[in-house]
Amino acid sequence: MKIASTHRALAAALISMALASSALAQSAGADTLPAAGERRGPPPESIAACKAAALNQACSFTVGARAEKGSCFQPDASKPLACRPARSGPPPESLAACKTLKLNDACAFAAPEGPAKGSCTAAESGVLGCRPHRK
Repeated sequence: MKIASTHRALAAALISMALASSALAQSAGADTLPAAGERRGPPPESIAACKAAALNQACSFTVGARAEKGSCFQPDASKPLACRPARSGPPPESLAACKTLKLNDACAFAAPEGPAKGSCTAAESGVLGCRPHRK
């Protein structure tokens, strides 16, 4: 009888630990990581720039104070055409935010979508840019 009550107590403790661990994992990643398969889409201005355009047609749009030029693309048939900027690499505001910082330092900059906070990461070119934390 004493063994059965010990097993029940042990099982209850393990279940409590598993539930607490699950809740902690969910709350820790909820505000920093996107859900599995979730991607941020192009800004509305980018979609509007290609509304009456054809695939690969030249386009331009303005987001905030930044003017972008590129070409219309469509990642798949379920998505609308959007203007993909021709520039490669992080935006200039992102690069400026990490100019005097080191890898993994906290950073912030004024993104076209609003203020962005993140950490300095190395771009493909090796230059540091501020990569915003995803909500």
